[in-house]
Amino acid sequence: MTIINSSRSLEVVGAPAIDPAVVEDARTLGIAPDSVLATEVLDGGRGRRTWRVRTASADFVLRRRQFLGDEDVATTVAASLGVGPELVSSHVASGLILTKWLDGSIPSAPQLRESFLPELAQALLKIHSVTSIHGQPVTEVVSGIDPLMTRADYLATIKGHSEIPQWIHAVLDMDELDVIAHQLGRISSAQPMVLIHGDPVPGNIVTTPTGVKFVDFEYAGAGNAWYEVGHAVAALNLSHEEIIEFSCHYADVAAAPAIEGWSYLAAQAWAVWVAMAKDPGAHTPMWQEWAQVATQRLLDARADGDFERILTELG
Repeated sequence: MTIINSSRSLEVVGAPAIDPAVVEDARTLGIAPDSVLATEVLDGGRGRRTWRVRTASADFVLRRRQFLGDEDVATTVAASLGVGPELVSSHVASGLILTKWLDGSIPSAPQLRESFLPELAQALLKIHSVTSIHGQPVTEVVSGIDPLMTRADYLATIKGHSEIPQWIHAVLDMDELDVIAHQLGRISSAQPMVLIHGDPVPGNIVTTPTGVKFVDFEYAGAGNAWYEVGHAVAALNLSHEEIIEFSCHYADVAAAPAIEGWSYLAAQAWAVWVAMAKDPGAHTPMWQEWAQVATQRLLDARADGDFERILTELG
């Protein structure tokens, strides 16, 4: 998560100071050490790997990543489409990337639902319009993302644990989701792979004077467009009616059943990821809250017959 003026999930931690290690990283990326006025930790919930670097002439965001190649490319493409921060420089070998600071705000999920659904849908559509980069298929430029395989891996892993939280059992005992996954796999196999952000959730969505933009392309790659829209829908906890509206803004109302199906698979994957607790970020209040919301979303959908309805609509 990169840029913020005010947000629950991303905030400046501590008073402005100068971190010598960050200054050295900034130097690697082309910023003269004597031009740095302050460095501020930006905490997005998964550890301190992002900093705001203030200079006399401009502010930047510096990020450290273990794997950077796809983020570098995706950020550049998103910026060219007007839906991402401008890439200043990167050093793939060192896992460093520098982008310009965006003046804007990061709305909460309720704020996005109430005021920004059309803009968010159109911003996603712009990213998903990318099927090639520099004349090459997107699958040959960035890594492929297979959410069905990821879900299967998560389920296999947690079922192998001897001790798991009691609340996750209800999420695991949903055979209907396996059938939905099979149907969506059949549908997605006939669809093109496109560029996707990978994590279009509140905290990674910035509203600026020039429109909605995405930040933090750490999980970007080549994937299925409807999956990503479903990912966003799950993060916003949209209702069935809101999903239809969102699909209209996305210019593909016929995709609503698939998008809703993907949203339930995303919710299940999030809940399982938190329950596995492998990543330190899974213990943060933000992710614990998301897991609770995702679990309740699934329980409500099952009780309301939404799984059966989606299977009928998917055909």
